Amino acid sequence: MIDALTPLRAVLTEWPAVLPTAEGEPIKPLMIGIHERFAALLRADVPDAPDVLKQMLQTYTGFRRYRTAVAAAGAMRHALDGTPVEPVAADHANSVRPSQPTLASKDQLVVRTTARSLKTTLVLDAASFAGLKVPDGQPKVAIEVKVGDRKVTASVNAKSVRKAVATIAEHGPAMVAIVLQGSLAMDNTLAEAGLVAQVKQSKPT
Repeated sequence: MIDALTPLRAVLTEWPAVLPTAEGEPIKPLMIGIHERFAALLRADVPDAPDVLKQMLQTYTGFRRYRTAVAAAGAMRHALDGTPVEPVAADHANSVRPSQPTLASKDQLVVRTTARSLKTTLVLDAASFAGLKVPDGQPKVAIEVKVGDRKVTASVNAKSVRKAVATIAEHGPAMVAIVLQGSLAMDNTLAEAGLVAQVKQSKPT
């Protein structure tokens, strides 16, 4: 940080006390309008002195250590001779504090818990049940559902299938939603499966 200010020494008639002279010295936030005070110390025989001053002040106030000093609680601004003249305004301190980074997905809060079962709801193709004949006296009906590359199987009450068939016959496949629910096991079988036929509401015209 000190080395970065070396060009400034070549254009000033004297080194102001507000600037550090060695590494590790406390950093003092500069007073508002101090550029004009620095300009009064510029050497007249160095034509580019004003440009060097402007660049050096921008560099100095951009250092992390300087910004940390400005953001510190109770920070004061200082005159050329190093004396404190006024507190750092709250909005100035806030503007140099690092903002909280947005959490990436890997940093987000993860709640790890357990569940007794994986409840699954499948909406089936109603047309598959249209005109289906379920033999009398058959208590269960096996159902195989293709979902992408996997096959889910279930055994449901034959009475619910007969009701679904009747509902489709009355309203048509397009107006009936066949819903299969149960607890999905690791072998893709639905335990305690149930089948429900739901008539869709007509869209208002």
